[in-house]
Amino acid sequence: MKPRVCLDIRPAQTGAKNTGIGAYVRELVKQLLEMESRFDFWFLVLSNYPIPNLKLSRDRLIKIWRPRKPERWQVVYDYFILRRTLKKQRIQLFHSLVPGLLRPDADIKIVTTIYDLIPSIYPDDHINSIDVKLLYDCKMRDSIASDHIVAISDVTSRDLTRIFNNINTDKITVTSLAAYTGLRRVVEMKREYLNRLGLPERYILYVGGYNKRKNIPLLLNAYFALGMRRKNVKLVLADAAGNYDIASHVASLGLQNDVVRLTHIAENDLSLLYSGAIFFVYPSLYEGFGLPVLEAMTCGTPVLSSNAGSLVEVAGDAALYFTPGNEDELTMLMERVLEDSILRDDMRSRGLNRASLYSWRRCAQETLTVYENVLMA
Repeated sequence: MKPRVCLDIRPAQTGAKNTGIGAYVRELVKQLLEMESRFDFWFLVLSNYPIPNLKLSRDRLIKIWRPRKPERWQVVYDYFILRRTLKKQRIQLFHSLVPGLLRPDADIKIVTTIYDLIPSIYPDDHINSIDVKLLYDCKMRDSIASDHIVAISDVTSRDLTRIFNNINTDKITVTSLAAYTGLRRVVEMKREYLNRLGLPERYILYVGGYNKRKNIPLLLNAYFALGMRRKNVKLVLADAAGNYDIASHVASLGLQNDVVRLTHIAENDLSLLYSGAIFFVYPSLYEGFGLPVLEAMTCGTPVLSSNAGSLVEVAGDAALYFTPGNEDELTMLMERVLEDSILRDDMRSRGLNRASLYSWRRCAQETLTVYENVLMA
């Protein structure tokens, strides 16, 4: 009988479904189901949320129910009931695709994917109460105790060993992510495409959230500092959400007619969004991976990125970098790329080559190897 492996795909149903975590869950599952392996895959899902359209066999779903709020009810279930549920289905390995509250035992091996250590590195921005801190600490404690940890970048792996110095480095495997499989470069941007998405003729692009770590004020200030050098080029902030009051900042700079905000961008429209930009800017203070950078390169869009976190690791020599606290440095880079079409062509070529190094198939194959090694140990 094939060993039973259960993947926790609840993040693709709840708040993380439209983030990089949701993309990772969906793409990993799709690839695993397409590949030949010796495993019998099962999937943990929430019965009262829409199940992702991943062509999952109904008889391989382990369905649980939880109130939509508060989230702590799921924590209670995971801590007290989940192990019993998995044992009932004779699951031998459970892959928690987000840190959770489940430790390995003699019957069930645990693999946990850790994306970043942002709450540990920026606690003031992410831990706002004793309850939140306690929950985070408990999740990380149990995640570190997993039989094996999957980290999505070398930076995350190094952060794990730096912050949790008792962790055995041999039980960490890095499996890089990849861009959304439907992304492609659109060479001819028709006016009808721009109109449908509400895009200006010429624009600089940012895709991501609005929280403090994303460093949007730096981007707005650098764009403002371009002044007349902007040459009617707009700044598009896409698919973003967070706790930063961007409207007030835009108004204070008098940029109401120059900054375009887009929300709820469909995956099928991402190729158009990225391809139409003159270049893409990512000013983040820290990333565990930085999928938007890879997405932009996949579409042949030149990338300007901060040199923080994993971003240099992901983009390599394909991007131009700036210090995330240096507004003047970013302004000069933006002006340079706006003015130099030869430079943009070179960055486009480098980006496409760099993006081709990443694939979800490789990520899935490396994950299968983790399963093999854990079950053989």
